[in-house]
Amino acid sequence: MRKLTSFIGILAIGSLCFSSNALALKPDDVLSEHIMEADGTSGQDTGTGSGIKTGHIQDGAVTDAKISDVAMAKVTGLATALADKADQTYVDTGLAVKADQTSVDAALALKADQSAVDTALAAKADTAYVDTGLAAKADQTSVDAALALKADLNHTHYYGNTTIVALSGGEYTSPLAAMNDIANWCGVPSDSNRCLIKIMGGVYDMTGSTITMQDYVEIAGSGQTATKLIVGFAAPAGNLDETAVRNMTIENFSTKPFSLYTGNPTTANGRLSLSDLTINTNNPAIDYGGAELIANDVTINISGTSNVGNEVYGIRLSYGVMYLDNVGINISSASFLRTGLWLGGHATYDAGLVMRNSSIHSSVPINGINFYSAGSPLGAHRLSNVDIDIDNTAGYALNFTNTNGTNFKTIIDNANISAPVAVFGQAYGSTIELNHSYIDSPYNVVKIFPGASAPFDVSIAASRLKGTINNMDATSTVTCFNNYTENYTAYTCP
Repeated sequence: MRKLTSFIGILAIGSLCFSSNALALKPDDVLSEHIMEADGTSGQDTGTGSGIKTGHIQDGAVTDAKISDVAMAKVTGLATALADKADQTYVDTGLAVKADQTSVDAALALKADQSAVDTALAAKADTAYVDTGLAAKADQTSVDAALALKADLNHTHYYGNTTIVALSGGEYTSPLAAMNDIANWCGVPSDSNRCLIKIMGGVYDMTGSTITMQDYVEIAGSGQTATKLIVGFAAPAGNLDETAVRNMTIENFSTKPFSLYTGNPTTANGRLSLSDLTINTNNPAIDYGGAELIANDVTINISGTSNVGNEVYGIRLSYGVMYLDNVGINISSASFLRTGLWLGGHATYDAGLVMRNSSIHSSVPINGINFYSAGSPLGAHRLSNVDIDIDNTAGYALNFTNTNGTNFKTIIDNANISAPVAVFGQAYGSTIELNHSYIDSPYNVVKIFPGASAPFDVSIAASRLKGTINNMDATSTVTCFNNYTENYTAYTCP
C-alpha cells in the first residue's frame, strides 16, 4: 500500500511540474507529507477536492510489482469471485430455465394425462351402456358355457361308477332317470364294473312308475327317515345276477313295491339284497324268484285293500333261498287272503327259509308262514328267535302244505307264537322240530289233516304249551319231551 501511495504522490508532483514551469518541481521534491489526503466527497473529478483520483493515473501505470501481495491476493480473489459469480449466474439461469422447463414438462405431461383422462371419461360416458352390456354378456357367456358343457357331457359326475340323485344340486333329480341313463355315467354294469346310485334326502314321487333293476347296480338312500321313494321295482327279462336296495323308505299303493323274478336259480345267481328299509304298501310287498333273497333290518307295513288282487303278503319266495335277519312284517290289510311269508309254489324249484331275530304281527286273521310245496334247497328250513303274533280268531302261525309230495324238514328254536293254531300240516311227508319255544294257541298247538303220501311228524321239546294237539292222520305222529303248561305243570302229548 505504501508503494502504491508513494507512486501516486510522485505522479502528482510530476503533473504539477509539467503544468507550470514556474511551479515545476525538481525530482524527488514532493514528499508524501505534501500530498493531501482524499476528501472522500469530491468523487473522481480531478478539478475539485483533494487526493489522488483515477484521472491522475494512466492506464498500465500501476504494475503488479507496485501492488502489495496482500492487495494482489485480494484482487485475484475478487476476480475469481467475479468469475465464479458469472459462472453461478449461468448456473442460476440454467437452473431457473431448468425449473421452468420442468414446470413446462410437468404441465405438458399433466396436459397429456388430463387429455387421456378426459378422453377416457368421455369414452366412459359414451360407452357406459356398452360396458354394462359387455359385463352382462360376459356373465351370460359363462353361464352359457357351463350349460353347454353340462349338455355336452350330459352330466358332470363327482365319483367314478357313482351318480348322485338329489332334489337339487345333484346329477339327476329322479332315481328312475339315473337308472335309465346308467350307460352314460357307469357304462355296462358287470362283476368287474359295479355301479352305485346314491339318493340324497327328500321325497321322490314316481307314482305309477317302475325302476327296472340291473345286474351289479346298487341303489342307496340316505336313511329310512331321510329318503322316501314312491315307486315300484322290477327285474329285467332273463336272469338278474346280483342287485341291492338299501337305506330308505319305499312306498307304493298302486302296484307291488318289489316284483322281481330273476331267472332260473340253477343257471343264475339271482341275488337280491335288501337292507335298512321301510316298505309301506297295500299290496304284496316283495314278490321274488331267484337264487337268493337276503333281507336285513327291513320293516314291511301292509294296510288297506290290495288293488292288484285279493291277496297280500309280506314276502313271497317262489323258488330259491330266503335269508331274513331282523325283519318285521306288520299286516292290518282288509284283503281276503293275507300271509306274512309265502314259500314255494313253483312246479320245479324248491324254496328255503333261514329266519332269525324276526317277527310277523297281524291285527287281522292271516297265515304267518305258508310252506307250500317248499322243499328247502338247504335240506331244512331254520327259524330261530322268531315272534309270530296274529289275530286270535282265525289263522295258522306255521302252515305246512305240500301237494307235490316233496319231503322237507323245518327246525324251529326259541319261537314265541301266539295264534289260533300254532302248527298246521297235511300228511305229505314233512318233519317239524319245535324246541325251547312259547306257544299260546286258543285252539291247537298242533293240528294235522290226513294226507295222501307220507306222514307229517312233529317233535316238541322243552317248550311251554297252551292249547291242544289234534292229530287226525293215523300215519302221522306228535312226540313231546320235557314240555310244560302255562301253569308250569307237565304237558303230556296224546
